[in-house]
Amino acid sequence: METLQNFLPISLSEQNFWLKYSLVRDGDTLHTLLRHARGSKNTLLAVETTGGEVFGSYTSEPWRKTWGYYGTGESFLWRLRQSRETSCSDDSSSSSGESSSHVKNRGGTISVLEQAKMESEVDVYPWTGENEMIQVCTTDRIAVGGGSLNVADSNPNKKSKHDIMHNVGDDNDTAAEKGASGDGGFGFALEADMLHGTSSPCATFGNPCLSRLHDNSGGVFEIVNVEVWTLTPCTTLEMAQKMEMSRLFLEENRVS
Repeated sequence: METLQNFLPISLSEQNFWLKYSLVRDGDTLHTLLRHARGSKNTLLAVETTGGEVFGSYTSEPWRKTWGYYGTGESFLWRLRQSRETSCSDDSSSSSGESSSHVKNRGGTISVLEQAKMESEVDVYPWTGENEMIQVCTTDRIAVGGGSLNVADSNPNKKSKHDIMHNVGDDNDTAAEKGASGDGGFGFALEADMLHGTSSPCATFGNPCLSRLHDNSGGVFEIVNVEVWTLTPCTTLEMAQKMEMSRLFLEENRVS
């Protein structure tokens, strides 16, 4: 996990991880994920497949249902180079307590990201600036990235990298549904039932299919667990919840 933390914005590099949603703890629906992640601006999403592969994303805008892409250029995709079935999961040190960089959550289950912290070999795919297809969440799926790597972006009205780094929006419903122009797909997408997902090479992050085991089957994979983590300067769960709810209250009641 500390390896991933090196790729986060400097303002977050010393903050603590807070597990907001876990499929095995909270339930396997997109609605539940969004309810638990509500109010969390900076999130790491981690997916574990039935083959033991672990990958995910960092995004810097709260997850919410929308028909258009949004997000910022601080986002990235990542994956562990080894699956959990072939990594150091048998190392006796793997269960020797929680890292000091975690907000203390109730329960003792070892999470996907907590296991990932044992791995130093992580592939990270930052935003390329090729398009604005960063994050999207519809009734049917939650997804990150899109656009074909084989199709040049010929849009004369394309926003500059500077504009997208600070705030982007895309009202193109078709793009959000397909994840791409041409034959491209999502960097990865999870279906609303949280049972299956897909991963494809995409122009947004210049990534390969994140699931090596399913690269030859259209990138379709089965899900074992999904987690959403956020970051907080707080050191206890109670303090983190209080700070986030206060911020959410102010944002929802802000006079425009």
